[in-house]
Amino acid sequence: MFKIALKSLLGHKLRMLLTTFAVVLGVGFVAGTYIFTDGISNRFEGIISEAFGSIDVIVQPKQNDFGFGSSGGISTSVIEESVVDLVVDIDGVADVEGNLSGIAQLLDKDDELIGIPGAPALGFSWTNVPAFTPLTVKDGNGRGPEGPGEIVVDLGTATTNDIKIGDKIRVQSAGPVEEFEVVGLVSFGNSDNGLAGATLVSFELEEARRVFGIESGFSAIEVISDAGVSRDSLKQRIDQVLPDGAESITGDQQRDEGLSDIRETLGFVNTALLSFAGIAIFVGAFIIFNTFQIVVSQRSKELALLRAIGASKRQVRNIVTYEAFLVGIVASLIGLLAGIGIAKGIRSVAGAVGISLPDAPLTVEPRTVYVSLAVGIIVTVVSAVVPAIKASRVSPVEAMRDSEATAKGRSLRRRVVFGLVLSTVGAAVLLYGLFGSVASPINYVAAGAIGMFLGVTIIAPLFSFPVANIVGVFMILRYGVVGRIARQNSKRLPRRTAFTAAALMIGVSLVVFSSIFASSIKSTVDKTFAEIFPGDITITSKLLQTNPIGATFPSSVSESVEDLDEVEKVVALKYDFMKIQDSEELVVAIPPDSFNEAFTLSPSGGSYDDLRIDTIYIKDTTLTDLGLNVGDEIDVEYALSGEKNLLISGSFTEAFDSPYLISQQTYFLNFNNLRDTFAVANFKDGVALEDGKNAINKLLEDYPTLQAQDKDQLINDARTQIDQALGFLTALLGLAVIVAVLGIMNTLTLSVSERTREIGMLRAIGMTRPQVRKMIRAEAIIIAVFGALLGIVMGIFFGWAIIRALHDLGFTAFSIPVAQVLIYLLIAAFAGVIAAIVPSYKASRMNILNAINYE
Repeated sequence: MFKIALKSLLGHKLRMLLTTFAVVLGVGFVAGTYIFTDGISNRFEGIISEAFGSIDVIVQPKQNDFGFGSSGGISTSVIEESVVDLVVDIDGVADVEGNLSGIAQLLDKDDELIGIPGAPALGFSWTNVPAFTPLTVKDGNGRGPEGPGEIVVDLGTATTNDIKIGDKIRVQSAGPVEEFEVVGLVSFGNSDNGLAGATLVSFELEEARRVFGIESGFSAIEVISDAGVSRDSLKQRIDQVLPDGAESITGDQQRDEGLSDIRETLGFVNTALLSFAGIAIFVGAFIIFNTFQIVVSQRSKELALLRAIGASKRQVRNIVTYEAFLVGIVASLIGLLAGIGIAKGIRSVAGAVGISLPDAPLTVEPRTVYVSLAVGIIVTVVSAVVPAIKASRVSPVEAMRDSEATAKGRSLRRRVVFGLVLSTVGAAVLLYGLFGSVASPINYVAAGAIGMFLGVTIIAPLFSFPVANIVGVFMILRYGVVGRIARQNSKRLPRRTAFTAAALMIGVSLVVFSSIFASSIKSTVDKTFAEIFPGDITITSKLLQTNPIGATFPSSVSESVEDLDEVEKVVALKYDFMKIQDSEELVVAIPPDSFNEAFTLSPSGGSYDDLRIDTIYIKDTTLTDLGLNVGDEIDVEYALSGEKNLLISGSFTEAFDSPYLISQQTYFLNFNNLRDTFAVANFKDGVALEDGKNAINKLLEDYPTLQAQDKDQLINDARTQIDQALGFLTALLGLAVIVAVLGIMNTLTLSVSERTREIGMLRAIGMTRPQVRKMIRAEAIIIAVFGALLGIVMGIFFGWAIIRALHDLGFTAFSIPVAQVLIYLLIAAFAGVIAAIVPSYKASRMNILNAINYE
């Protein structure tokens, strides 16, 4: 039976190729995702392991278990220098050295940021002791910094940005931008390939102290142990002499924490990309199922003869299963190889829409091979189970008749009832995941969406007649009698038409949903800025969109802006994290007396006068979720001052960056980072917007990483970010659409083979080759538009459901981008034209006499 299955596949190479390609794309995306993220993960893991490989114990400012205290990379907490003397005298300590760290953002000649947006801009003090640093200056790459005005830059950044020894380069750190001379290019360990998008600058120790604004102390103290002394035992000895506010961790702990953070971040990326792979495979499963269904119908006589000469039902079933197994193996192997190209494609697509990703070598782990092969083979075989069962149930006598003719007369009633039930259950599960109190809502949403897709697919034949009639009118107007024949052909087998269209429905629905979601976010942004933001100008860091905590600036900037003659008032906000009822939450510190001069975020009580020391305002819906009321107390924990109880002295309704507001007096007592994150300036009466903005921009010339924006610029920036994300999503979802187009091509190709005699008769009575091609093309367009219309309806429903579920988070505007949706419909029709190229050519090239005599 295995040989028969192999010969069957080899005898229908085009059918095998099209079916295989559908699986190849899905498997390739799975493999590409793993190859892409594994490469980045290995690069970062290598960097972190080298950074802490030789350090035995690290003494650092004490942090609570939620790990915030450095405020996104700005080391505002320090260890007193006297701790070095305490540690160096401990038995088992071989050497001790203190270091400093902070942000050091490199800028090019146009004051644009150097490095990948969102990647760390690392700054360190330099040491000449190899045991305390993974940085080395190799022969020919200069030297380390020795005094004021000198820096070294990592070799990867220098190579990418054409930075050479002797160049003058601008650096933005804790204070105004300054110019430094590059005296060396450093390698990280043995690698010259850079830091996966991060930039690194190192200063001489005292120069680092000045640049980072650290008057005394160290960011950390690193310890090397004597030979034979374990890291754990040395840590225990050091803990005994440390003062309050300091703690020690081993190099192994620091390395593991860093690796854990990287894996957590990449885990999210992995999950997101694999979800797109899952969509492509889900669509591919429809194609595989449909292909084997048609093939079984076309091979009924062949299978009947096998049954007649003694083949059992099980053997016939095994033939179809073996064919699926072989297709799965071939497709999975090809997909695994294609994954390398797809991994590169993910980076290219991201770059094309403005999203920068760190560079890393492509890495194929054994897990990638196992998972890719398993996914491809299992999905293909499972998709062929039903057709295999159908093949085994056809008796030798029944198979001698036209099985398709029998199938056409079956009632749709049972199918419609089952489809409606499945769609309803799917919608209910999806809505429960969105609105119910469940631990993992995404699982319910995904399950509900799959249920709805399957349910709509099952009842889709019910809609194929009216849709084919309506779309067919346009085909008749365009192609005349050929279009009329195409319309009848698309209605002849509604189940096949619906199942072919279902693959495209999935891709289009997700693209439409993404567009609606993005459009609704844009409308929400417009509404939010119009309603709660009356300020004239905002001052933020260019890094804010990727790092809301580390993207801070000195409070002196806000004070200097307020001193301008054009400015009436500046309201500055501070952002950081703290623990609220055992959950890490972003909190915003506001000046209660002037907050409403910049934001119309009206509190439920009428003012912020009750927001005093050790009190908090919480958003109304968050209070409800917590089961608390105004007047209750809430448990919090600060990284600096530890556990406290705060009085809930008020609440507010509108959405804001955080549902938690505290006064700046409370913030000053409990946080290390006293820098501003967000500032809003209002101009005096009579000052034109452009005049005021120009005055602020002139003041900010010493701070190139800061930007002054009016309301329109803020909205445009937000829209740009949304469009970038939408472009990336649409490009990835385009994979599912490509698979769906292959499905249409596959179905039409098989249909042409099935209708050989019919097409021969049409040619015999006068239909020309161009007319045959037009007929097949019109059929493809009808199927594609049918799938697109179903997808648009589904996408609109998903978009409405998600926006409605996010209402409490401030997503109050539901917007359908009508123009985009119509464009998607036209693209679907064009996809039908593309899908018809191969089958229409095949149909038009048939020999008339051979076609008429075909059996």
